[in-house]
Amino acid sequence: MIIFADLLALLMTFFVMLISMNTVQTEKWNSLVEAFSDAFNPARESVSIEDNKNIGGGGQNIKPTTISLDYLNAVFSEAVTPYENVLGVHVTRLNDRVVISLPSYFLFQNHVRDYANTASTPSLNNEGRVLINNLTSVMEQLANEVSIVGHVAPTYNGASPWIQSLKQASSVQETIYKAGYSGVISIYGLGNSRYDNIDKTIIPEVRLSIAGRVDIEVKEQLREALVDAS
Repeated sequence: MIIFADLLALLMTFFVMLISMNTVQTEKWNSLVEAFSDAFNPARESVSIEDNKNIGGGGQNIKPTTISLDYLNAVFSEAVTPYENVLGVHVTRLNDRVVISLPSYFLFQNHVRDYANTASTPSLNNEGRVLINNLTSVMEQLANEVSIVGHVAPTYNGASPWIQSLKQASSVQETIYKAGYSGVISIYGLGNSRYDNIDKTIIPEVRLSIAGRVDIEVKEQLREALVDAS
């Protein structure tokens, strides 16, 4: 008499024989396992298409922020420390910007030449170029807007103090771009219109020597990225 246990044993033997005679297809087996895992694992995270857009370096849109002027004042003051004995090189903290003043006699090879009536622009000397390059390496790390303002002394007697000061600013701008700066830099030529703003307690001879200068202004506003024309 066949009992129920004997029947189960026979069925088990039959299935073992069937399995032993076949080869498991790995790809189909793995697909089956994944399907059951997804269906019966509610704790597993789901990633939507919108989430996937933000994965990777290109998908993240991190808005740059500007650095506080107090901090920048300290950073740029330290950057010009090696030139503290150069008359007229100094950093000034104003309400909405930090101004790095660089005298023309220090920056340019021939600062007394009149460029207002020529097609050329002033050339920086080696020491002036080194300082500009060092400042550029700092400014490139910032999101703050940068502008350059040229000034000439009242003793300038060339064709145009406005053009002369603008060309000096343009020369510094070109040097900064060549050093790798990637932001938009606005330039201005103010001639000798700001001479009266220089501290009147300074000795007159010194005031004249630092009146001809180029100011690099780092502002509170966010800078604009430079567009590659190519």
